[in-house]
Amino acid sequence: MNKLTFLLPFLVAGCAYVNEDMVAVKLESEPPGAIASIQGGTSCQTPCEEPLSPRHRFLVTFSKPGCHDKVILLEPRRAEGVDLGILPVAIVAQGNLDPNPAKVILQCDDISPTPGNALPVE
Repeated sequence: MNKLTFLLPFLVAGCAYVNEDMVAVKLESEPPGAIASIQGGTSCQTPCEEPLSPRHRFLVTFSKPGCHDKVILLEPRRAEGVDLGILPVAIVAQGNLDPNPAKVILQCDDISPTPGNALPVE
């Protein structure tokens, strides 16, 4: 028996386990239309949903032109009275991420011209 034949069942089982382990995290911003960039390279435009593992922490950066970026931390939801560091993987895998939905309010600059801040025309 070659090594690939021996390892194939473990590799397939590992892939199936990772796919079943994801939860949909809702990402929302006020104002809508911000880009939510998730640690690891995934991004979407709010409002949106992204599948993430509930066993890991993720930094999410919300950005929109004319607004200040906002960074939040998504982390595994803790079972009440129990430290996640000692829970069996099967129990942690059934969890979720906090916050979910993840909602942020972006601080945006007032860029619309008004009589007090309009630029003179030359």
